[in-house]
Amino acid sequence: MATTLCKLLFKLNFEGELSKDFTVFGYAFTPDGKFLDQAILKKGQVELNLTVRDAPTAQIFFGPGLVKKIVGPPTIDMMEKIKAYKPKWSFKSSATKYEISAIPESCHKLWSLVFCHIQGHVLKHFVNNGVTITKPVFNARVHICEIDKIRFIIPRLPKDILLRLRDELIIAIEKPHPGIPPIPDPPLIAFDPGFIDPSPIHMANIAHENKTSMVTGNFSKLGQVSFNPQPEPPREPLIINLKNPPARAVSLPQVIPANLKKELKSTSVDKVRLSLINNVNLIYPHLCYWPWFFPYFYQSIEMPVVYTNEQGLFEADCLYLQPGDHPDLYFWVEYRIGEVWTTVYRPPIPCHTYWDYPCGMDVTISITDPRVTSIEEPPSMQELMVGVINIGYGISLHQINHNIPDTSPEYKEKAGLTINGEPFGGSIEPEVWFGKKLIENGITHYKWSYRKIMDVKGDVVTDDEWHAMDRLVIRHYAVSDPDHPHSISFKPALMGPDPAFPDKNLIKIQPQTPPEGDGWAPLIDIRENSASSFFLSHLLKGGDPSIAAGKYELKLELFRSDGITNASNLVTFCIPKVNAPVGMATDDTDPAGINNLITDPVTNVVTGFSMVIHVDNNVCEGEIFETSVNLEKAGNCGFIKYVSGANNALISFLAYHPNGFARFRFTTVKGSSGNQTLACIPPDPNDPSAENPLVTILKINDFKNEIVGDTDETTGNFTKSIPVDDLLGECKLVGRLGGKACFGENLAVYATATDGWSRLSYLDSYPTPKAFALEP
Repeated sequence: MATTLCKLLFKLNFEGELSKDFTVFGYAFTPDGKFLDQAILKKGQVELNLTVRDAPTAQIFFGPGLVKKIVGPPTIDMMEKIKAYKPKWSFKSSATKYEISAIPESCHKLWSLVFCHIQGHVLKHFVNNGVTITKPVFNARVHICEIDKIRFIIPRLPKDILLRLRDELIIAIEKPHPGIPPIPDPPLIAFDPGFIDPSPIHMANIAHENKTSMVTGNFSKLGQVSFNPQPEPPREPLIINLKNPPARAVSLPQVIPANLKKELKSTSVDKVRLSLINNVNLIYPHLCYWPWFFPYFYQSIEMPVVYTNEQGLFEADCLYLQPGDHPDLYFWVEYRIGEVWTTVYRPPIPCHTYWDYPCGMDVTISITDPRVTSIEEPPSMQELMVGVINIGYGISLHQINHNIPDTSPEYKEKAGLTINGEPFGGSIEPEVWFGKKLIENGITHYKWSYRKIMDVKGDVVTDDEWHAMDRLVIRHYAVSDPDHPHSISFKPALMGPDPAFPDKNLIKIQPQTPPEGDGWAPLIDIRENSASSFFLSHLLKGGDPSIAAGKYELKLELFRSDGITNASNLVTFCIPKVNAPVGMATDDTDPAGINNLITDPVTNVVTGFSMVIHVDNNVCEGEIFETSVNLEKAGNCGFIKYVSGANNALISFLAYHPNGFARFRFTTVKGSSGNQTLACIPPDPNDPSAENPLVTILKINDFKNEIVGDTDETTGNFTKSIPVDDLLGECKLVGRLGGKACFGENLAVYATATDGWSRLSYLDSYPTPKAFALEP
């Protein structure tokens, strides 16, 4: 059944002259504040359409028009903010026209709105070789919010909160804060609160510190690592940091005047409320010290959402009431991570609001979230061809088990590992060669994505979606300076994500010539200039390597210049036939096989190239246990007394990697005689094929935790019982039982993971060496 509407006409009159700088609107709400309708003033009348049910009790307001891009419908709070006029009127079922008494000039003169230009920069601090540098953040989404002023919040406060605000204010003025608000206890996270280094080495150090000891079971005090966006700690309110701070922030009383203190101490809640409203200038400098008051702040209006350009700049215009205060602005930021807009900066409103924002002032937002990034010429293949060549510099696809069918018995064991059984970790960077005919034929962009398909236990993962690799990709080029003919500059050119296609994470195929200058210069940073994209595997699952480890499918797609049409079916994907690095040899390729091509299940058209990578960023663990003879341990001083006769020394240590991707080396040294026949396993971690006749105690498979000997396969504990006489050797007493000698023990556990450039040595473990001495 259709709802019956009432068309109500309101004829408006105004005292004085009405400004021509604005349009007048009528707004209707239910008694509880639900928005009903709005309409513009035409020929002195406003027509509002209300239902028969809502019309008798409707609240009617008249005021200036709201900013077009305000999020959501108008609210009662907005009416208060724009100084809307609420007339007295009474609904009559027989009437459709109502004449409103003249709106006072003191009211409508406040309705003149003017533009305020807002601008700022989003920046990120990076650590490069120990040096902190600042770079712009490109394509960040900045939310600009106009915050309710304190004088609008105070009338809504409950009695108990109002009185607490009064009491805290008196204390804060008479006992001033030292200048910087106290910083709360840091979250359980191992990041530097100032500058966060998201490098693979830094993440491995965190993992080392957060590792549970396989021996003691004790956790690091740092707790679990996570990447939840962390707000900045409370700091000095921005009101006192503006270039041109308002007068209310310049001088603050250290003693409350007697008359004001009397008003604040009044037993009348209404008088206290009014006094606080009339003295809001005293409240602002202390807001950041009162976290208990934070929940009472509201973001009344969100301005148009804006995006940063390649310089990290964002700009917007907002409207505000000219006779009133400048807008109070608050900013929060999202960043595209894995094709999902993710909040990376949202600090407490009271500590980070720009009170009375001076229009045009530059706002600087510093991002600390480690997932946020800042902003060569490879040989070109002929025809419509794409070569997926290497991971990094040192491992070609020929050296990876990247296309084993998932129905094969070898899939769980070998897929995604190198042919030597090594997993990948850190920043995994596929190197791709693009044929020069691609751009000529309108194929201008590509995109790398990833998804997890199997965990370390061999269980298939079915609920993961595709995530784009959205770290910035750049290429350097050379530019001569005509004013300095003997110098040259090397500049970065942004390949992607291409700002021409927001939210798509498309990377431009490198053109034959740079934007300007003398040509591409890949040698400036060979790693940066050769990567087609960056799979930041050490940041997966919030940086927790134990959860993130497993097999991932990587997908490469090609797109036409419209940024929409997939053009992967028009090219031939090729993979190399030889190992990397090629050196002086020729690198021949073969067309990619069926296991590397993604096809549409209906049309059988190729939609992309696919490969499997096994990821494991887990750190190794090692510990040398105390040697003992007949339960007599070396102790702090290292001496073991033994009774001459048939005695055995028990030597043991821990060499562990949760998924077996490690090798280890254990050696003993007697006095100054060098390594003993207890030997090492294997002798050289970088040469797993090397043979050593001294390996007589223990042996570990190069790539799995398959232990041979008296060991614990689950925990990685290795033990061996050795006759004391064998240990003493030439140190035995001639013609008598017994003897004495001292021994040193060393252990190194080497991770086998690689990023294609080098073995990830930062995942290794080098436990503290130990020593013991035998004496009768």
